[in-house]
Amino acid sequence: MRKLTLALVMILMLSSMLTISAFASENASQGKSCLIDNGNIFTPEEETRINAAIKKAEAQTKIIFIIATYNLYNVVPEGKDVVAKQGLDTNSDDIVLLIIESGSRNYYEMFTWGIANTVITDSAVDKILDSEDVYKNIKGDNFCIGVLSFVDHTVDAIESYRRELVIGLIVFSLLAGGVAVISVIVVYKRKLKSPIYPLSKFTKLDLTEQTDIFLGKTVTRTKTSSSSSGGSSGRSSGGSRGSR
Repeated sequence: MRKLTLALVMILMLSSMLTISAFASENASQGKSCLIDNGNIFTPEEETRINAAIKKAEAQTKIIFIIATYNLYNVVPEGKDVVAKQGLDTNSDDIVLLIIESGSRNYYEMFTWGIANTVITDSAVDKILDSEDVYKNIKGDNFCIGVLSFVDHTVDAIESYRRELVIGLIVFSLLAGGVAVISVIVVYKRKLKSPIYPLSKFTKLDLTEQTDIFLGKTVTRTKTSSSSSGGSSGRSSGGSRGSR
């Protein structure tokens, strides 16, 4: 009995860990993170720091980080167009994009696609964009510090979600294992205590005729519209998550 219990728990925990591993590496990126400084707001040294930060973030989270800047003289493209220009696909790649438009108010906007769109919740987005070290630095022309803080907060949000997922799966596995063990014990005890009743000796059942009688008929009709609307689902969902 102990060996069976241990085997059930180990199987459930192993399946949970395999699920987590597959989730984390489903679309592992390969050094595709980049900085696009069309707005010329970073010095060469700052570009080096930001590139190092986003490549480290990609290696840690398996999500691509893109930072794109523009100024008043640029035409700011749509987020999906920025991604496409880098040879990436919003339908299949896991991406975090930050667009900064430098000017009188230093507008910035966050985009997510793929797994990033799932693991970074709406509350996490607000926390990232409104954090003091992101908001005040970008609005105050300290763009490098603001971007580095944005990357750090985004990585924290992703890792926090994954930690909660691991804990949830472990708890579920333990509960499921406990239920399985209890079920085995109950069935085992019932088999030991249940008397064997000589059914064939004391009962006799002969079925000679069987008739089905239908008392009525009910027909349900539902009117449907000839027009329909479609929608997208799955990894292609995503896009703008908020701006400041």
